[in-house]
Amino acid sequence: MCKMTADSKILLWMVILLAYVALIVASDLNYENTVDPVITQAMQCRPRIPGLSIAVVKDGKALLSKGYGLANLQNGTPVTEFTLFRLASITKAVSATLLVKLLQHSSNHNIYTNLRTFYDSSFEFSNTIRTENANIRDILSHALAIPKHDFLRLNPKLTRANFPSVFKHLKSIYPFRETYTYTNVAFGLSTTISESLGGKSWEDLVQSELFSPLGMFNSSFISKTKVGSHVAKGYTNDVTKSTTVEVHPDIYDSWEKICGSICLMSCAHDMAKWMKFHLSGGLNEIGNRIMLSETLKSTYKARNSITSLGISKYFSKPKVPHTTSEDNYALGWRNGHYREYKILRHTGTILGYSSLITLIPDMNIGIFTTMNGQDSDFIFRTLLHNYLADVALGEDTWLNSSTICSFPEPWFSTPSETLHLIGKSNRLTRSPLEYVGHYHNDAYGDLHIFRNSSTGFIDMKYGVAFWNLYPKHSHDQFAAEGYGILEGLSPYNLHTIRFYHETHSNGSISSVEVTSFEPKDPPVFIKVSSYVDSSVILG
Repeated sequence: MCKMTADSKILLWMVILLAYVALIVASDLNYENTVDPVITQAMQCRPRIPGLSIAVVKDGKALLSKGYGLANLQNGTPVTEFTLFRLASITKAVSATLLVKLLQHSSNHNIYTNLRTFYDSSFEFSNTIRTENANIRDILSHALAIPKHDFLRLNPKLTRANFPSVFKHLKSIYPFRETYTYTNVAFGLSTTISESLGGKSWEDLVQSELFSPLGMFNSSFISKTKVGSHVAKGYTNDVTKSTTVEVHPDIYDSWEKICGSICLMSCAHDMAKWMKFHLSGGLNEIGNRIMLSETLKSTYKARNSITSLGISKYFSKPKVPHTTSEDNYALGWRNGHYREYKILRHTGTILGYSSLITLIPDMNIGIFTTMNGQDSDFIFRTLLHNYLADVALGEDTWLNSSTICSFPEPWFSTPSETLHLIGKSNRLTRSPLEYVGHYHNDAYGDLHIFRNSSTGFIDMKYGVAFWNLYPKHSHDQFAAEGYGILEGLSPYNLHTIRFYHETHSNGSISSVEVTSFEPKDPPVFIKVSSYVDSSVILG
């Protein structure tokens, strides 16, 4: 037998390496060729979702990183893997990852550090037990039992610096640490806590600690990027759900004050890197360690049980062949199962955009989707992820383009969605001037009611937003339809507003409750003046 020369050995290894590379490329192409027609057809049956971007990774490789449809309906700009979308609450995993990384280098703080450590002596909650005990873990796992209060962000007088001052005025609705109560505003405290620990703005910390080391150079934030050919425009359904309405970009500006909860902008290309980082235990693409594996894993640990139906309303056996569950909230992630596989998952929903990220750590698989349209109850996103996961896992797919379009049929059916149209034919039961005035709430700040000379009715201004108020059948109750930057945006319509009067004040209006701002803890605005300065309305 002849011995192989050194050159022969090198040649053999080169042949083996080339064969291996060819096998990987073929596998990647096979995945894309399999899923591409299904995704394309699924998009065709959802005409009010203009564009979609997808990344799928497995074993450190990208199986798919691609855009579908349009980023801009007006000029026909296509979605690519580099198109930026507003990812909303997918930000939470980024924020939690940043915060535990900063804590890793702190000798004095950890996730059990009391929140008061990071603020001045005036910081407090509405009750003593939370003020004295609430810690970082509580905000990152939604354990405070404070409801959403998302409309707070519209108050221009609230800034990132003074936003923590509102918590003393927000009621808790369940016992401390006993329920999962999802809230953007409380999670948003992670923004200023990270800034306190890191000595920079939250955005700069994310860039320097995470995005730059990971090579996520396309990613940005609502606070830094607004429009451009590389940014997908947001679209939502009009009130009749028959047409698509473009969302004014100014609406997103107000999220800046709680940036760590919701303001990430990214693309499929970068999110593939983000998923590889988590699946590798804290390494970037060239193998450099960005975070300790154990520190990163601490964000995946179950911290708070999720008892609400959520996605299981549609995706649980025996309704469908395989269950998708969200069982617990960790730190910026929900953990659960798909089939028998453990998953980490988080949705991201903001007006005009719908996103989802799913990790299957034991199989080294990650899936990311984002779209510039409305996806009610996370259904389309979950269908896509289940299908894409099955193909990546090598499982028999229970979904195809036909059933993704027909879902929940053929498995079950659901009642038709009820349209909540605002009645505009009722007459005022008081003079409009009786409602006019400047109202105030300690948490929400100022609200103004003024007479609309064109309609003869009354309008409402809160922060940067305006609404036409229409009387309901009940005395002193109204529904409201947005205009200005809220024009045509049915999610911002308000269906319950109540004015109250004091019995000792001859029936004159003394306050207004805007129930639709937060039904679980409706803010009441007290009338402080019957005068409204025209400059307030105009500016």
